[in-house]
Amino acid sequence: MERNEYRKELGFWHVVLLTVGAILGPAIAYIPVTVLTFGGPIGIFAWILAFLLIIPIALVYIELGTMWPKAGGVAYYPAKSHGSLVGLLNGWAAFLGYTLVMPLVVTSVVEYLSFYYPTLYQDNKISSLGIFISIIIVLMIFYVNIKRVKLLGNINNGLTLVKIILIIIIISVLLYHFNPSNYFSYGGPAPYGLGGLFLAVSATILAYAGFRQPIDYSEEVKNPGKFIPKAVIISLLFVLIIYMLESIAFLGTVNWQSFGISPGSWGQLGNLPYPFISSSQAIKVTVLLQL
Repeated sequence: MERNEYRKELGFWHVVLLTVGAILGPAIAYIPVTVLTFGGPIGIFAWILAFLLIIPIALVYIELGTMWPKAGGVAYYPAKSHGSLVGLLNGWAAFLGYTLVMPLVVTSVVEYLSFYYPTLYQDNKISSLGIFISIIIVLMIFYVNIKRVKLLGNINNGLTLVKIILIIIIISVLLYHFNPSNYFSYGGPAPYGLGGLFLAVSATILAYAGFRQPIDYSEEVKNPGKFIPKAVIISLLFVLIIYMLESIAFLGTVNWQSFGISPGSWGQLGNLPYPFISSSQAIKVTVLLQL
């Protein structure tokens, strides 16, 4: 019986933007603030620590993805090295993880949309309209994922580029209003000590987890041996800069009174439903509220 082959339709920039899009994902709206919630200002350095920790793991995945380009490599590689049971367990864990990603993405989108359309939430609970919108978004994502991989890659390219442009605009505006005193006030740079910094690392490691995305698509990449190593390293360096700048920009515009939080209560920042909108309101930059 003839074996069905995967279409090798993903080029270099498909791989780069798949990686960047997966790493940024829904984390882009919250985790840059979460590091401040856990560690205070010093939490910003959690991005660098997590980057240094993730690079050796990324290099292993890169080596495997280029030696044996296999769809679903997250299950294939453990099975090849440790047997079918380990492969099954890893595959099942990955399945659960990917299954939970979609509702996480949809939740983030609908929650941010609720700022512009308050009817999506009522009494701090998603409304019937919010549920309907969520279902529509899920169906759209499902449709794209069952089509040809090239279509998925092209759509992802467009959406990821739009996301990057919006993020750069937001960062630029917030940095323009940066208040450096926020780094040294309200408990100093490390209000929770080194423990807070390492707790923040747990969040940044989670944010970087999307680096594995091109490995899962490696059998559909035109030249995995050439494209995947460059794409993963470039993507990790790029998102390191983006994430750090986001955290710095938010830190510089923290306004406790505007947020309705007691000064120095860093742990309460995590309760902001849409933190970057709250930050834009604090500095009275209405153009960001229209993005």
